[in-house]
Amino acid sequence: MMISRKSNFLISFLILSSIFLSSCGGFSLEGLLSGWGAKSETEGMIEVTFFVQLPPNTPEEDLIYLSLLDEVTGLGVNATAQPLEPVGGEANRDQGPVYTTTLTVPQHSVLKYRYTRHNQYAIIEHTVIDEQVRYRLARVENPLEIRDVVSKWSDTAYDWPEPGRISGVISNAQTGQPLPGMLVCAGGIQTFTTASGSYMLPGLPPGIHNLVVYAPDGSFQEIQQGAEVASQANTEANLEITPREFVDITFLVSVPAGTPENSLRLVGNLYQLGNTFGNLPGGMNTIPDRMPRLSSAGDNIYGVILSLPVGAEIRYKYTLGDGFWNAEHDPSGDFRLRRLIVPNQPIQIDDQVYAWESDEKDAITFDLWTPDHTPAGEDIYIQFNPYGWTTPLPMSKIADNHWVFILYSPFNILSDISYRYCRQGQCGIAGSSALEANFPTGGIITPSSESQYIADIITDWDWLELAPLADPLPLPEVNPREDDFLTGLEIMPANQAGDAYRISSAISDIAKVHSGWIVLTPTWTFTHQVPPVIEPDPNHDPLWYDLEEMTRTATYNGLQVALHPQPQFSINSDDWWISAPRTFSWWNSWFDQYRGFAIHFAEAAERQGTEILILGGDWLTPALPGGKLSTGEPSGVPADAELRWAEILEEVRSRYSGTIAWSMSLPEGKQKPSYLSLADQIFLNWDPPLDMGPLPDLEELTGLARQSLEGEVHDFWETWIDPDQSKLVLSIAYPSVSGWQSDCPDTENQPCYEISAFSSPAPTIDGLEPGFAEQAAAYQAMLSTSTAKDWIAGIISRGYYSQVTLHDKSISIHGKPAEELLWRWFEALH
Repeated sequence: MMISRKSNFLISFLILSSIFLSSCGGFSLEGLLSGWGAKSETEGMIEVTFFVQLPPNTPEEDLIYLSLLDEVTGLGVNATAQPLEPVGGEANRDQGPVYTTTLTVPQHSVLKYRYTRHNQYAIIEHTVIDEQVRYRLARVENPLEIRDVVSKWSDTAYDWPEPGRISGVISNAQTGQPLPGMLVCAGGIQTFTTASGSYMLPGLPPGIHNLVVYAPDGSFQEIQQGAEVASQANTEANLEITPREFVDITFLVSVPAGTPENSLRLVGNLYQLGNTFGNLPGGMNTIPDRMPRLSSAGDNIYGVILSLPVGAEIRYKYTLGDGFWNAEHDPSGDFRLRRLIVPNQPIQIDDQVYAWESDEKDAITFDLWTPDHTPAGEDIYIQFNPYGWTTPLPMSKIADNHWVFILYSPFNILSDISYRYCRQGQCGIAGSSALEANFPTGGIITPSSESQYIADIITDWDWLELAPLADPLPLPEVNPREDDFLTGLEIMPANQAGDAYRISSAISDIAKVHSGWIVLTPTWTFTHQVPPVIEPDPNHDPLWYDLEEMTRTATYNGLQVALHPQPQFSINSDDWWISAPRTFSWWNSWFDQYRGFAIHFAEAAERQGTEILILGGDWLTPALPGGKLSTGEPSGVPADAELRWAEILEEVRSRYSGTIAWSMSLPEGKQKPSYLSLADQIFLNWDPPLDMGPLPDLEELTGLARQSLEGEVHDFWETWIDPDQSKLVLSIAYPSVSGWQSDCPDTENQPCYEISAFSSPAPTIDGLEPGFAEQAAAYQAMLSTSTAKDWIAGIISRGYYSQVTLHDKSISIHGKPAEELLWRWFEALH
C-alpha cells in the first residue's frame, strides 16, 4: 500500500468554505442543481431580487456577496456566492448601505442563504449576540423582492439602534391546532416552535425582515411574509400553515460497476432524509443512520420507495457515506445535488450516478478486524479528519468482526486525511486509543492516483473489557410487588445531534431488562447566561420529531414512558450558577425562561401520551427557596421563590393531565415547601453512604443501605410525604469505581468526587480505579433493602447510557454486571 508521511495540514472552516465560493454574472440556480429529477411542466425559472441593508460600520472597500448554501452536502463546504452591487439613493452611509442582486431560480425553490463580506478573508454575518448566522430562508413561487437587514459582521460591533423581536404562534390552517417543532427564521435568527406552537425571534435590528416558517419533515407548506421590526418593540406574527398530503415515490438509480453492496443511501434536505437541522462536527449537517437505504435490484440498479410530502422541494443525492464523503459527483468532479418537486401522485424517478470519485485519484480501502469480544449487535464506524473530525460513517460488515469501508471522494479538495475507528458511531469515547497510538502512518492517509489498501487490526477497545467484569451475585429471596410498583431505567441525557436515533434504536434492548418504564431525558440548552436563555438547540438537543420517535418506539416495545426534561450548559452547571450575576432582574428572566421550559415539556407529555412528567432536579438547588451555590454561599434567589415555584407547577397542572413528579435529593431542612403539595409523586435521588472497600462485604453494605433507608429516607417520607399514600420512588445510581464514597469524607489523601462527576459517559476520574463488582454490590444492597418496604413505590436506575456498551467509571449500568443483576431483580419483582 502507498503510505504518506505525516505533514502539516490545516484547513480552517472559513478557508474550506471559501474554496467553493464563486462569482458570476447573470446568476442562475438551475446550473447548480444537476439531475433535477422530476420537473413539473408548469415549473419555470423565477427572478428574485434581494435588497439587504448592511450595518453602518461596514468597511466601504469590501465586496458583499449572497452565499447560497447546501445543507445536504454541508453548510460549511459547498457554498456558491453571488456578488451584490450598492444601490444609490436607498440609504445614506449613516443609515447603512443597501446592496442588491437578482437571482433566477426554479419555481417552488426554498433558498438557504446568508451574506458574506470579502477582503482577504470571507467574513460571515453574525447576529446581535455574536453568533454566526446559520442561514436565512426564502420561498420562491412568483417573482418577488426580499428585503433583509444584516445585524453585524463577525469582526464589527453592533451598530444599529436597540433591537426588537418577532413572536407569535404557528398553527394548523385546517384544524387551528398549534404546531410544535416548526423551524421559524427571520433576520438570520432561527428557532423551533414549542409544544404550544409559540416562537420568539429576539435580537432583530430595526427594519423589514423576511419571516419564513418551514416544516423540517416537509409535512406543511412553507409560509413567508415581510415583518417590520421596530427598536425595543415586539412584532406579533401569528401564522397558519397548510398540511400536505403524502405520496409514495419510487427511486431507481443506476450506479457505477463495482459499487459496494448494501452501502447505498439517499440523503436529502428533510428530516427523514438524514438532515439534523443542526451543526455537526466539520461543517456537516446530515447523519447516515437516518438516511434511507436502497436495496439492490440487480445489474447495478438500486431502489427505494419513500413516502414524501406533496409539493415539497426535495434536494437530494446518492451516497456511500454522507452528503460530503463518498457522495455522487458530476463529470466535472463537482458535488451533485438533485432536485424534485413531489407530485400529487405516485411516480418513479430514474436516476444515474455518474461517479463516486471526484477526480483521477483512486479509492482507499480500509480493511478492519475487531476483537472477538466486540459486542455482536454493535456496528463499527470510521471517522475522517481533513481539517477537524467529521461525522462518523458506518462500515460494511463482511463477516464476524470483519469490517470494510472504501473511501472514494472528495479527493479533489482534500490532501492529508486522518482517520480512526469507533463502535456505534461514538468516536472519541468508544474507539481504540491503542491502535491510534500505533498507526504505522500516524493515522494519516494521502489520496493518490494509485489505489491504496489499509489493513488494521484492533485488539482492544477503549472502555470494553475482555475478561468477565465480576462474578454474578446471587439473588436473595425477593417478595414480588404489585403491578403498580415502578421499575425502570432513566436514560443519560444526550448532548449531540443524532444521539436520539441511537437511543431509539436501543429501546428494544432496554425493554428486555424487564424495566417496565423508561424515563426519557430530552434537553434544552442554556444558550446564554446574561440574560439567561434556555431553548432547543438542534446542535445538542433532540428535535420534536426525535422525542416523538423515542416515545413511539418505547410504547411499541411495551414500555411505559416518563419524561424528565434536563438542561444543558456550556460549562459545569455549578460554575454557571456561580458566574451568573443573579440580580433581581436576572432572576425574573430566569424564572420566565424555566416556566417556558416546563410548560413546553408539560404540553409535549400531554400531546404524546407520556404518563409521568418529572420536574425538579438537583441542578435547581440555587433557584429553590433558600437556595445555595455549590460553595455554600446564598444564591440570592428572590424571597418569593416558593410562590414562583407554586405558580409554575399550577400552570404545569393546567397543561398536563398525567402524574407530575418532583426529582430531588434528601433536603437539609425539615420544612417542606408548599409548592411540593402540587406534585403527585417524589423521585428521590438516593445515594446512601456505602463505605466501599476493594473487596466489598455485601452484608455490611446492606446494613449501611438499610440504616440510610430506615433513618434519613424514612424520616423524609414521614415529614414530606403523606404517609397514607405510597408516593416515594427511589432513583438510584452508583459509579462503577472502587473506593468511592458518596458523602465525600474530608480526608487528605483520598480524592473526593460528587456523583455528578460520574454522570456523563467515559468520565476522566483520577485516583479511582474501575470497580464493576462494587457497582453491582451497591445495587444489590440498595435493591434488597428498598424493595421490601411497602412505602416505596418504585425503583428507577438513572444514568443509563444506551448508545454503546462502555465499561467505564460512570453511573451507567449498560453492559456491566449491575445491569444483569437489575434484570433479574425486575423480573423477580413482577
